[in-house]
Amino acid sequence: MDVQPGMNSRSPGGSAVPGRGEFSLRVLGCFLGLWTLVLTFWLYWYSARIGGFPDWDGFERVSSASRIWYDIRHGDFDNFWQHTHSLVVWPFLHSWLTGALFVVFGPAFTSAELLSLFAFWGSACLIVFLFLRRPTTFAPAGAAAAWGLFITSPIVLYNSVIIMTELFGLFLVLAILACLPGEEDKRPGRYVAGGILLALLFMFKYNFAGLTWAGLLIYRLAAARYSLWKAANRSNAVLFGIPILFLALWFLRDTANKWTHFWSFAVNNPLLYKPIGVASLLYYPQR
Repeated sequence: MDVQPGMNSRSPGGSAVPGRGEFSLRVLGCFLGLWTLVLTFWLYWYSARIGGFPDWDGFERVSSASRIWYDIRHGDFDNFWQHTHSLVVWPFLHSWLTGALFVVFGPAFTSAELLSLFAFWGSACLIVFLFLRRPTTFAPAGAAAAWGLFITSPIVLYNSVIIMTELFGLFLVLAILACLPGEEDKRPGRYVAGGILLALLFMFKYNFAGLTWAGLLIYRLAAARYSLWKAANRSNAVLFGIPILFLALWFLRDTANKWTHFWSFAVNNPLLYKPIGVASLLYYPQR
């Protein structure tokens, strides 16, 4: 039987041999990933390494991460637990990751910026992967175009060398999409990774997770042909049940204080300084 380009053939021993088309896609993906890694090192060397002081938002995140770093370094897990649950305007994951970077590379602004640099490289690789994992005629062109637009975007490059949450939040969203199996795969176990990443996104930033969760709900409902009965299956129970469990555990301690800060964050509009209203509720989704 003839084997079409891009399809797997089998060697006499029975092992799969990638077709030329599939091999070309792998080469393209590896090339774009490595080129992004070179650009990431360039951004570190010529920008992050010699950058100035962060703004007030970055200072606040460094301050929280430094407490986590101090607790880890001295094995003070009582204060580590206390400092973790005191982070209620945004949850603890960003401070945990930045604090871990401080432990490895030392407490410095440059160390804190490594999280955004990693997210820059990881997001570019995931964008390429999402295009190439289902090879079609235009997959290589789409992957290259999306990758090129991403790595040359001024706002992306700016966020890759500052101490903020936006780029790593994007990385987590793309990772969730990359972990979702195809609509034809109904095995609940295949949705565990996506559920865990969605839970981590909640622990990273509420509004990123809320918008992502809403999008996934609509997507999964559409996959069930907008039938609530069909959508109530074990796969969706795993995908959405895991983050609900994580969120319940997070609000189990110091519940009243966390809910107060959560709703204050959700409906606050920093531009209008109004506590509630349509403009406030639409502020973060619009951005």
